[in-house]
Amino acid sequence: MNLDEELRDTFRFRAASAPDGGTLLIAVRDRSHRADVRRRWFAVVAGLIAVATTVTVAAVRPFAAPAPQPPTTPGPTPTPTPSLPPGTVPIVLAAANISLPAFPFTPGWVPAGLGRRWTGMVGPETRLGYGYGGPKRLSLAVDTVPYDYDWESSGQTIAQIGKYSATVRRATTDSGGPLFGVSWRIDDGRWLTVQSFEIPLADTLRFARELQPQPLPASGLPFTLALAPQGFVLSFVDLYGLCLAPPTWSLPRRSSPGLCVSVSDSDSPYLPNLDTPVLVAGLTGFLRRDSAGLHLDLGLAGGRLLTVVTSTGEGDDRVFISDADLERFVEGVTAS
Repeated sequence: MNLDEELRDTFRFRAASAPDGGTLLIAVRDRSHRADVRRRWFAVVAGLIAVATTVTVAAVRPFAAPAPQPPTTPGPTPTPTPSLPPGTVPIVLAAANISLPAFPFTPGWVPAGLGRRWTGMVGPETRLGYGYGGPKRLSLAVDTVPYDYDWESSGQTIAQIGKYSATVRRATTDSGGPLFGVSWRIDDGRWLTVQSFEIPLADTLRFARELQPQPLPASGLPFTLALAPQGFVLSFVDLYGLCLAPPTWSLPRRSSPGLCVSVSDSDSPYLPNLDTPVLVAGLTGFLRRDSAGLHLDLGLAGGRLLTVVTSTGEGDDRVFISDADLERFVEGVTAS
């Protein structure tokens, strides 16, 4: 899996563990009825994902909340929660105050035809990319440790990036085009890694050589938040969404723990065969909240999808958001 696919999939997983959300589930019904409901909701996607899991079938009522109104933002508002397993951090919502990090370098030149720029982070690693999800794309990662490539190299050479010697890895993409990875360490100990897909080596090296050590403003997100977990910090950002985690958690480079929210260009839920139809803050979609965690997909205007996910940290670390606060959190998401 390449870097872009890894980022795109981040919001498609569900959490490894969280308490049951029994207040959302009523009137247990038979499996055939639930299948009929799903076919009426998402006939196109109902059979696309096969999951070898047996679940209890249930119908769901809408959240018991008034018509959507602008969220109130004064101080934190704790909500009573059930008994939680050890290592679980209950989410307390407060007014959102999130600053997306700037990227530490500014490109002096970018190959033509790559599409829009995006900036992000995964734990301590910051990222810049162009051509997200397309066949022709380029990315730059900056970290304090060498980059952990997720593809096998067919050969290596050395290239000069300014005064630094860089290792150049090469391979081929799935379509047979060139794939390059260029890594070097600068004076302050940070590692820079450029990866290019379907781009000539000469253009990849030129991009690397013309980087400037000047901050590049964050590219922004397709939504704003009125509410966020009090005291949580950013653990993940890409062009679709972000994750927020307790400040005491270790932030890994290959996952995104905490409470995650994204707005993507898809109107189909990722897990229709196991999720339960719900109405949240006036939006229809599917919810999974059980011993395996929380995953909520809601349809937005314009064929887009709002996704809220809880993700585990290391060991037994997990977060929990109550039904009432999940409703309030969703009400505070404004897609742009």
